[in-house]
Amino acid sequence: MKAGVENKISKSVLALLMIITAIVLVLFYFVGFDNTVMLKSGVKTDPENLDALMIWMYALLAVGALSVVVMGVMQLLSDLKGALKGLLYVAVFAAVIGIAFSLADTAPVMKSGKAHTVEFDLIISDVCIYVQYFLLTATTVLTIISLTGVTKFFNKVKE
Repeated sequence: MKAGVENKISKSVLALLMIITAIVLVLFYFVGFDNTVMLKSGVKTDPENLDALMIWMYALLAVGALSVVVMGVMQLLSDLKGALKGLLYVAVFAAVIGIAFSLADTAPVMKSGKAHTVEFDLIISDVCIYVQYFLLTATTVLTIISLTGVTKFFNKVKE
């Protein structure tokens, strides 16, 4: 495939993912976000579209994990000299997931008016949230570094 076609496909997929994410977030925050449930312990909020948000989070995590593994394998197969770099990407990905998993909590959450206590779901949703926090932080830091021109200094040092 030509680089131009790959770039168009990548941009189209990214746009589609962003549109779906925006729709899910709008549904989560603006449709039934303030629903309340009376419990013995007091009043709790019970967002109506929490299920859709959690399913979308799982889907994004799966797409991200699959793309990291597939791209790492593709780099291993296409460039044996870059094999170490591909393994490094997979190792960093595994480390981020491992750290997020170790931080995950099994505290119950409200889901459809009932306390949701399935440990697997709670851990996976926490892992998704922590990975998103990490990615947001990394993206912000790298954007700031790029905007300040620090990368130009490293390019001059290489030459």
